[in-house]
Amino acid sequence: MPIEKRTRPAYLGRRVRGMLMVGMFGAKTDELRALAAEFTGEGEMLQGVPGITDPEIECREMWIGPDAEAFRADWSAGPSTQLTELGTVLGQIARELQAQADEQDECSSPGGGAGLTSMSAFGDIVGSGIGHGAGRSIGDVMKMGLPEGPGMTGGPGITLDDVLADDSPNDRRDLWTQLPEAERERILAEEPERVANVDGIPFEDRARANQAVAEDILADGGRGLSEDRLKVVEKVASGELKVVLFDPAKGDIVQMVGTPSENTDKVIIFAPPTGGRFEDFNTRHYFGHVDHLHSMHPDSVAFIYQRGDWAQKVAPPFGEADRYANDPTVAINNGKQIASFHHDALGSDPRLANASKAGIGFSYGHSALTASEMFGAKYDHIVSLAGSNMPEGWTPNPDTKYANVQHSNDMLNVAQKPWPLSEVLYGSSPDRSKTYEQYDAGKFKGDKPMVDFKVEYGEKGFGWIKVPTIENADVDFEFRNHDGAEAHAHITKTDDSNAFARDSIEEFLYRKK
Repeated sequence: MPIEKRTRPAYLGRRVRGMLMVGMFGAKTDELRALAAEFTGEGEMLQGVPGITDPEIECREMWIGPDAEAFRADWSAGPSTQLTELGTVLGQIARELQAQADEQDECSSPGGGAGLTSMSAFGDIVGSGIGHGAGRSIGDVMKMGLPEGPGMTGGPGITLDDVLADDSPNDRRDLWTQLPEAERERILAEEPERVANVDGIPFEDRARANQAVAEDILADGGRGLSEDRLKVVEKVASGELKVVLFDPAKGDIVQMVGTPSENTDKVIIFAPPTGGRFEDFNTRHYFGHVDHLHSMHPDSVAFIYQRGDWAQKVAPPFGEADRYANDPTVAINNGKQIASFHHDALGSDPRLANASKAGIGFSYGHSALTASEMFGAKYDHIVSLAGSNMPEGWTPNPDTKYANVQHSNDMLNVAQKPWPLSEVLYGSSPDRSKTYEQYDAGKFKGDKPMVDFKVEYGEKGFGWIKVPTIENADVDFEFRNHDGAEAHAHITKTDDSNAFARDSIEEFLYRKK
């Protein structure tokens, strides 16, 4: 989502640290005394804070329960005492400043002494006076986190606007976690749409925000969405689907299968085929390998990545569409989107930093997945699940292992054979690439009857390539639709009828080093 550039808040403590990070003030004693007076005032203010806040925090009428008692104990043992100590230290520094000013005046008079000493003495004052003794600076105290509770702030002055204004997903995550828990909870309940799809916001919080967005859509009567699309919205609202990108109007959705943790050892991005739709997240008819892998390896996390501008048809001969898989710009665009998610969303989660990265692309999804490599996405393993061609200009990453899994009579094999049908697609084919380990699931044979169809060759366009004319020739092709077309769909199954493909993918991803 577009993010407005804003100036970061000035954090509490910079001004104080700036005052102290001076080696020597010189002879301007009026400035020393003015600074001493300011430190005295600030110290007295800090010492007075517990007298105001302690009674409010101890008031049982405002907040009761185990969390309240834990907060009160933390406050009393930490910030309440530390604020008083800090006020005392500032008072000591003020007195030292005053003494230094007096000494300088004396030294500047006729017959005076050696001059103003350095400010290093303040380090001794600060180091010996705060929080159970030595070693703490004023900067340390100013950076101490306060416990979270009603009305408390996290990082001083940080707001949601500051979080969203930062250009870096990593910084956004850091700022978000500095917000107090109560404020994060309020945002997820009252302003979920502002953080639901923002890279850098932790995935669990994005999923909760999108669940709230889905609830709002249903509460608003569906906002004009189709019945099939609303079935997906209902599953998101119920929590059955956890999604970290969610825009039903555009058709954008990314489902998270599993939950990131320090134990996450593998992250998988699954890219759907030509014609992949938002509505498919209701039927899930080709997501089987993702669900199977997670059931076998629950520490893994997978993301099923679907955008509304995915390829709709293979090429013009296969029907009218806004976007065709044989148009190289479509896969390039989807590849950029995947690469951005890979870098900004996955890359900003420290729990996933050391996890192995894998991609599974079914049919056209393989083209989009390999296109993402052209924009910096890096994978340890890529699986072509009956995948279509790699984009022109793609080169394999020497640190990535590649595999192609499909039936030998998959219809896409025919489309990617030499002229004329290969002209429908582009690039190089995974089933013929030496870079890819080949896992042949065998010839799929169905039980449907033979079907004949006729193709007329003429001076007509097939996608971006003109097919040469074969004059006065009608060519008949005999075709078992269940053996060819259904073989393509069957490779996504995970029951025993497709055990070879199912087990080969698991072996390749989890045991192939």
